[in-house]
Amino acid sequence: ATPWLRAARLCALLDAAADRVDRLSLDPDADDLFADAAAALRRLVDAFADSVAAFARSIARTAERRLGSLLATERWIAAFLAEAADALPPSAAAACRRRLLDANLADLVADDKPRAHRAIALYRAFDAAPDAAPFLDVAAILHLHPRKRDELVAAFETLALPADATPPPSRKKRKLDLDAALALVDEAVHAQLRAMLAASGVHVLQTRAAAAILLASL
Repeated sequence: ATPWLRAARLCALLDAAADRVDRLSLDPDADDLFADAAAALRRLVDAFADSVAAFARSIARTAERRLGSLLATERWIAAFLAEAADALPPSAAAACRRRLLDANLADLVADDKPRAHRAIALYRAFDAAPDAAPFLDVAAILHLHPRKRDELVAAFETLALPADATPPPSRKKRKLDLDAALALVDEAVHAQLRAMLAASGVHVLQTRAAAAILLASL
């Protein structure tokens, strides 16, 4: 077993201990300390899942840089998730998967030059499961006709930015300004933007992430 999988046994013990303390806390005569102890153990399990996800993200990117292949990343993540599902308690394995998926999606959204083939590779790495659908949405945006992407960016900026806003000279500043504006607009604006995205084949990606991909693809 890899070192982290050996350490996973500790996570399993912590999870089992938290379950036992939870049961003890249900006793009418139990002290509040039991509930506090169970919560502390759960936090340790969550912290472990965070550490494992960060480790996996780092190793996958290192493997890709060294081998120069997205296929290596795809296979490594898929194998890692299979090992995690076997070695970790179900709740910790699910949390680890979610955090690893979120971290890879955040990297893709923050990329100055996102690539559709990376998004597809990550979608496959996460078993092409429903929770990996945002990767497909990223690829869908990047596959849009440039004119359609221009139209969507214009719609985003028209709805989110002040009417008298002057477009900044750099794409990076434009991206930051739009993201800041989208963080402040109300749900009605987001609903309009989601409808526009859905009409273009983008169904689950959040509007702020979609805006970042759109601007990066110009």
